[in-house]
Amino acid sequence: KSVKDLVGKKVAAPFGSTTHYSLLGAFKVSAVDPASVKVLDMQPPDMLAAWQRGDIDAGYVWEPTLKKMVDAGGEIVVTSREMAQKGYLTGDVAVARKAFADKYPALVVKYLQVQIRGVELWQTSAKEAAATVAKAFNIAPEEALREMKTLVWVPGQEQLSDAYLGTSAKRGKFAKVLKETADFLVAQKTIPSAPALAAFEKAVNPSYLESALK
Repeated sequence: KSVKDLVGKKVAAPFGSTTHYSLLGAFKVSAVDPASVKVLDMQPPDMLAAWQRGDIDAGYVWEPTLKKMVDAGGEIVVTSREMAQKGYLTGDVAVARKAFADKYPALVVKYLQVQIRGVELWQTSAKEAAATVAKAFNIAPEEALREMKTLVWVPGQEQLSDAYLGTSAKRGKFAKVLKETADFLVAQKTIPSAPALAAFEKAVNPSYLESALK
């Protein structure tokens, strides 16, 4: 029923993933010692099979495995949306190399404008947006709509707020999120080292998004 109930249990998550990061964040927020929980490294298909066999007590995973585990008797204890509100933000991010962005600035801006329009389509016509996604992923429109409703879609203008990228004049909190994520990956031995916060603040360049919104 709660994260605290996971003490002494077997919990699965793909190590080094966003859900693993959120799981450890949930332990911290709930004052649960990670050592008191047996955390197992499992990819979604293996996690679902282990859940169906009763080999694990819980799992932190994304769609569509999440729904399959719920359909097999599971209950949602915590969501990544809730963890983001508590300071453990995870998301899908597009990254451009500086050399590429410097050489093709108009292309980067155009790409961002298409992304912005996609979010606007979702906000104004969710079923139409879901139908497009369903076709791309070869799934039913109803399933695409259900899965898309579990996500947080951030409009372009909101991405320039302090909670996300910030502006060219003042960087937002996203650079700190990247730094914390990098530190997590170092702790998991996924990467050998993480740069200082200043490196991430320099790498986050809101000017392209600012241009895309003009």
